[in-house]
Amino acid sequence: MKPWNFICAAVEFSKWHAEFCQNLPQKTVGPRDQCKWTFENCWFYGLFLQIGRMVVRHFQEQQQKEVKAEKEDALKLKRIASNLAKCVKEFWTNIEKVKILAILLFLLLDHITVLL
Repeated sequence: MKPWNFICAAVEFSKWHAEFCQNLPQKTVGPRDQCKWTFENCWFYGLFLQIGRMVVRHFQEQQQKEVKAEKEDALKLKRIASNLAKCVKEFWTNIEKVKILAILLFLLLDHITVLL
């Protein structure tokens, strides 16, 4: 069988199948009466939706708490590093002042010895 003939046969079969399905009698199902079980099923469905939302919210809050704790730890470390940097800067500033005072004292002593 050639490919072209196979395609034509498939198209003819799909047309026949569509017509056959249209001519079939349709089953009709009447509306169901509302009963106690329908109400309970709806109630359980709503209850399960609420429980699902609560579980999802719990895990989202837990994840947010972990992220918040990590951010707080990072900020705490940053604050400590900032304070340490300030102390180091103040130390070296004081060392520079001492160095300048030592140079001035040396020059003053040198000048005094020249005068004597």
